Amino acid sequence: MHLEGEGSDVSKFVKDPRVAAELMLRYMSSAREPLFGYDSYDAFLLIDTIVNPKTKVKYLQRLFQQFPRKTQDFLDVLFKFLSDVTQQNPPLTSQALGMLFGPLLLRPRETLYYMDNDMDGITNIIRICIENQKGLIAKPIDPRMSHSTSSLPTLPTLPKEI
Repeated sequence: MHLEGEGSDVSKFVKDPRVAAELMLRYMSSAREPLFGYDSYDAFLLIDTIVNPKTKVKYLQRLFQQFPRKTQDFLDVLFKFLSDVTQQNPPLTSQALGMLFGPLLLRPRETLYYMDNDMDGITNIIRICIENQKGLIAKPIDPRMSHSTSSLPTLPTLPKEI
C-alpha cells in the first residue's frame, strides 16, 4: 500500500495486515462522507433484500460501475485487502470486517429511528463485497471494443428525500 504524496510504502513498516486494517479504519473514520456516498445508501440496502446470491453480486457490480473510476479502483484494492485479512491467522471473518468497515463505507446522511436495523444489511453488503471481491469491480473497458450492456433490469429509482 502506498500513501499518495508521502513517498513511503506502508508495507515496509507494517507486516501484520490486521494492523494495516486498523490504520485503514482510523483513516476512513475521519472522512466526512462514507466512501459509497450518501445517495447510494438506499440502493445498497435494496440490493441486500435480493434472495439469489449471484443476482445480488450482479447488482452490486452494476452499482459500483456508477462510481467514479478512482473510487472503483480504491474499493477494488480495499476489498482484495480485506479478503486477504480473512486469510490471516487468527482470521477476522468477512462478517466481522463488514461490521467494522460497514458504517465507514455506507451510511445515511441522517439516521432516523426506523434505520436501527439497517446495520445487519450494511454488514451483509460489505461481507458479500469481501467474499466476492474477484471481479466485483469491473476493469475499465477499452472504448475501441463494443460490448453489449447487461440484461439486468435497472434498479428502481428511490426518492432522495422522503
